[in-house]
Amino acid sequence: MRIWVVNGLVALASLVVALAACEAVLSQLPAAFAPDLARIHPERRYELRPGHESRSYGAAVHIDSRGTRDAEREIRLRPDCLRIGFFGDSMTFGPGVTREETFVHRLEERLRRDAGLDAQVFNFGVPSYNTRME
Repeated sequence: MRIWVVNGLVALASLVVALAACEAVLSQLPAAFAPDLARIHPERRYELRPGHESRSYGAAVHIDSRGTRDAEREIRLRPDCLRIGFFGDSMTFGPGVTREETFVHRLEERLRRDAGLDAQVFNFGVPSYNTRME
C-alpha cells in the first residue's frame, strides 16, 4: 500500500511542476487584447473603453471617445451623407490589423473613392461579443 502512496505523490508533484511550467511559458506570450481594452457595462457585460490605445497581435488599436474602433471625427447629420454602422464581434473589430486595414474602413474608402459618395462607415465591433450583446 505504501508504494501506491509514493507513486500518487510523485504523480501529483509531476502534475504541479508541469502546470507551473505551462503557466511560465504562457505568461510570456503576448496577450491578444490589452486587459484595459474594455470596461464593465450593466447590460452587455462589457464595452470598449473610450480613449484606449494599445496593440493587438502587433497592430495598433485606438478606441475613440465614443467607444468605437475609429478615428476621432465629426458625425455629419446631413441628408446627403450615407452612414453605415457595422455591429459584430472580433471579425468586425479587426484584431491584428490596423484600423485602416479593417473591412469597415476599406468600405468607407471605396464608397468615397469609387462611388463618389459622402459616406461614413462606423466600426461598432467588440471582441467576443455575441448576438445577444450586440
